[in-house]
Amino acid sequence: MVGADLTNGATFQSRTYSDLQGAVSEYRVVSQEKTATGGVRVTIFAVIKQGPKASYGADLKSAGDPIFWITSSSDDAGILVSDFLTGKGLKTSLVQGTADYRVDATPRYRTVTHPITKKTGTQVTLSIVCWDSAGVQLFTLQNDPRRTTDYSETAESPILVERAFRQVQYKLYDRLNRAITDMTNNGRSVRLVFPDTKLHGQARLIERMTDVINDFIPSASAATFSWDPQNPNTAIIRLTLRGNPQDFLSLLRTKVPECPTAIEVSTNLILFNF
Repeated sequence: MVGADLTNGATFQSRTYSDLQGAVSEYRVVSQEKTATGGVRVTIFAVIKQGPKASYGADLKSAGDPIFWITSSSDDAGILVSDFLTGKGLKTSLVQGTADYRVDATPRYRTVTHPITKKTGTQVTLSIVCWDSAGVQLFTLQNDPRRTTDYSETAESPILVERAFRQVQYKLYDRLNRAITDMTNNGRSVRLVFPDTKLHGQARLIERMTDVINDFIPSASAATFSWDPQNPNTAIIRLTLRGNPQDFLSLLRTKVPECPTAIEVSTNLILFNF
């Protein structure tokens, strides 16, 4: 991250935001100058690399280190996906807990008959689907089941599942690269949730926070205020956020000191308590 010349011992946090379609592999500071509003404008020259990376651990830390919850009807499929994601620097869990994303790997088996020999065989279709914490589907992948067909009498499901996963792992790598690059560079959907919002003054404060987010916080955009239709006393601010949620919350507090206490801060959700 770029730095700045601090003359009065002020605290400075630096983040970069842009509509990049790749990862910054190297950069240099071209110039930096103070603005009339007390900020610092920094111009950098950066080299952008496209294509999958060996690990996404550092990229995801900037988004709050999200946890991926792995679900599957097959232990073999679940372990294969979990090992693959962990190898790319992602944090995974086999329990829901406070996970930010859900990845489901579901194998479906089908009995087929060889068109010539008439032998009976087994075929597996492996579907891998990823959702965010709000239930929005991010991507779905599926192998070609014809390439997993086994007509031997000793066909075992773990072998067929592994064969199916080998077919989709490069597609999963590509989708993962695109999803993480887009999330870190262009933002992700985040909800600020305020249960038990019963007083007029509380609602007015949330409305003001929405305006402040849109006008004064560079890492956030498109903030909107609404009420949860399932919980009439729950107010929600939905926004697009680039960067770490804790950094966003700290900046929001400097702009709105009356901001209520946050009792949960995760990649896609900040939960408040009046």
